Amino acid sequence: MRKAVLQTVFWIVFFLSWQRVVYFYVDNVTNRLLFTAFDVGQVILLFYLTYSIITPQLFSRRNKILFLPVLLTTVLVVGVLFVYTMQYFLHYRLVPIYFNFSWNYSDLVANRYIIALLGALAGFIGKLSVEWFQARRKIEEAEKIRVATELMYLKTQVNPHFLFNAINTVYIQIDESTEAAKHTLSSFSEMLRYQLYECNQEKVPIEKEIAYLQHYVGLQQMRLDERYQLTFTYEASLQGFIIAPFILIPLIENMFKHASNKGTPTIISGALSYSNNQLTFHGINTRDDDRVTAKAGGIGLTNMKRRLELIYPDRHSLTIKKSKDLYEVWLTVQPI
Repeated sequence: MRKAVLQTVFWIVFFLSWQRVVYFYVDNVTNRLLFTAFDVGQVILLFYLTYSIITPQLFSRRNKILFLPVLLTTVLVVGVLFVYTMQYFLHYRLVPIYFNFSWNYSDLVANRYIIALLGALAGFIGKLSVEWFQARRKIEEAEKIRVATELMYLKTQVNPHFLFNAINTVYIQIDESTEAAKHTLSSFSEMLRYQLYECNQEKVPIEKEIAYLQHYVGLQQMRLDERYQLTFTYEASLQGFIIAPFILIPLIENMFKHASNKGTPTIISGALSYSNNQLTFHGINTRDDDRVTAKAGGIGLTNMKRRLELIYPDRHSLTIKKSKDLYEVWLTVQPI
């Protein structure tokens, strides 16, 4: 229905515009409207014949050998049809068309063929344009589905080592302290609830992401001894910032994974800040140089980089700096 209305409006506008062109050689209002009706009617007929039948049946289906002959034959037939129609109307004075200029039979024939060709070309170009836009839209939709599927896969992955450690911590605490075990299980439950039910959207408030990170850090802290100096801070100015879920957790996981365990004091520190319309995460941890291999970071960091490319193209910066005993990471993200 909407297409029919838009097309009707278009042809009305086209009719009014065309009669202004006819005005230059037919000044009588009645004559001008009748001539415009003949011209626009011929254009519409050729347009829809080419748009709806000839182009999709021959050109779009790769029958291009027949396309041009059929199109030219159609132009010829319709042109002749309108020539004889106008001759008939003029000869028997069926309509009061009077010329204020000299126009012979050859001019009439040439004019009809030109009008017919104009309609055919408009239908051909129009159909190709519509098919091009439709094909492009399908490609874009397919790409969106692919990206959405990939993001869903990357987002819902859970680190199996963390699951094992969390369950093991609860198991140990059951004998040592029931209350501590309940607290651990509650934190773990909140994290799973966030993953399963609150992250179905592309973006979430930073407050929810921070709560998830705090639960994670808290669970990790329960299994660490006093050698570990663990801090996780964030600025109050972050309130209201919207971010893709699970973008930050791989960085914090990586800090715990590669922290030093030689028995010396170990620093694991993460800080979130917001300024100049961008979120900044700065993480730092001491590390053992001989424990870090070429594959340091694992699949979690790789997935995070891929998600950043998909969600924040040209709107993020990730810098990782390694020294002999220190690992630092900076991530900046600008809102979309």
